[in-house]
Amino acid sequence: MTAEAAESQSSESSQLFRHEVRPEWGLALLAWECADKKAYQFDDGKMRIFKKGYHSFMKPVEVEASVESRVTTELEDTLEARKGERRKPLEPAYPFSDQLKIFDKLYPEGFHGDKWTEKHRGVGASSRLKRHREPALQDAKENLAQEDLDDLVEAGKAGEIIDRAVAVLKPS
Repeated sequence: MTAEAAESQSSESSQLFRHEVRPEWGLALLAWECADKKAYQFDDGKMRIFKKGYHSFMKPVEVEASVESRVTTELEDTLEARKGERRKPLEPAYPFSDQLKIFDKLYPEGFHGDKWTEKHRGVGASSRLKRHREPALQDAKENLAQEDLDDLVEAGKAGEIIDRAVAVLKPS
């Protein structure tokens, strides 16, 4: 058995991990994983998410069965408690009245003025940016017409429908 295979087998059998560079975070339990990310619930109460390429910092640890059972239970309880938590709404950087003053200064004619429609609606733009609404609406009308989508559904071409929707969402 290669060292890599042994490490993989060891990580599957062990439930607890420790960050190789930040041992002060304590032991951790894998909370979830998807695509290229893994989240770990740590002893210090924080959940940390690691992107692909950083997973290798998490090393499985061998601890006594009684310690593993206690720590695993505590971390699972923490994870269960977190499920019920609601995320705190973000506080605005500026009060609304200040935001309104800034908007008035930047766009004195409001949403119907030339500055706003040029920058955010994409009126007269040579190429479409993500924030440009007019070209996006036009692309949607052309690529997502109900009659065309019905034909694609009948033909069993769901992939083409997805491709069209993605094309509308991406600026050209």
